[in-house]
Amino acid sequence: MKRILLVLAGALLAASSAQAQFPGDVPENFRLHVGGIFALFNTDTQLSTKNPDNPGTDIDFEDVLGVPDNKFAFRADGYWNFLGRSYLDFGYSSFNRSEQHTITQDIVFNGVTYTAGASVDAEMDERFIYAAYRYGFVKNPSFQFGASLGVSYAKLDASLTAATGVVGPNGQPIVGSVTKEASIEAPIPLIGLELAGALSRQVTLGGYVRGFGANIGDYSGNMIDAGARLDWYVARNLGVGLAYEYNHIHITKETDTRKTEFKTQYHGPRFYLTVTF
Repeated sequence: MKRILLVLAGALLAASSAQAQFPGDVPENFRLHVGGIFALFNTDTQLSTKNPDNPGTDIDFEDVLGVPDNKFAFRADGYWNFLGRSYLDFGYSSFNRSEQHTITQDIVFNGVTYTAGASVDAEMDERFIYAAYRYGFVKNPSFQFGASLGVSYAKLDASLTAATGVVGPNGQPIVGSVTKEASIEAPIPLIGLELAGALSRQVTLGGYVRGFGANIGDYSGNMIDAGARLDWYVARNLGVGLAYEYNHIHITKETDTRKTEFKTQYHGPRFYLTVTF
């Protein structure tokens, strides 16, 4: 009986694997997309104390601090079709931007004031790790449609450094280099939909959208992640792809003494290689 059950289980797995060929005979038990994205940014950051006499400034990092509004960066994602209609999706992206800029207005950040005319080194670092379970409601060699439930772990860091022109909360100039930082790390739940259709036995067109908003403890915010992609499989186990992606995140951490807020958005074209087996 055990042998019979094992044979039946193997047959079911083989059948589910055979049904998973998309498009044509391209296998999709495991797919990995590796490449880069040319991202265009718009970022606002605020770190303030609850002292009404010393509020924080809502800082546009691109306009006020001269941080580049574009970046070509590494981006990877993929999935594991581990059983029938069940998928494990995953992804990773990381962006680091910095600039030295002479500011033209006073900036209050983390309790100190960077005064107009100061030369400020600004840095913005963003990292996202994504994982989700996806179920394929429709799954055949020509069309796929599924829904996912997952989480994006976001790590957002901003820092300002100046050697002169910094005033403390008591109104006295601070001597020497001053660095102030703002940081938020938080898992963000995401609910998503994904679909793809085969244009031929080697070409597919698809898209996805994921999002969520919530207030949990000290944290509040929302996130939207969406994209459209065109894939061409030049060989059975190798493909190239072009996508356009959009990401928006607004997250706030507020305690009795401090408020940290990040609003960041990027969008742009993405190019990648696909390995599938």
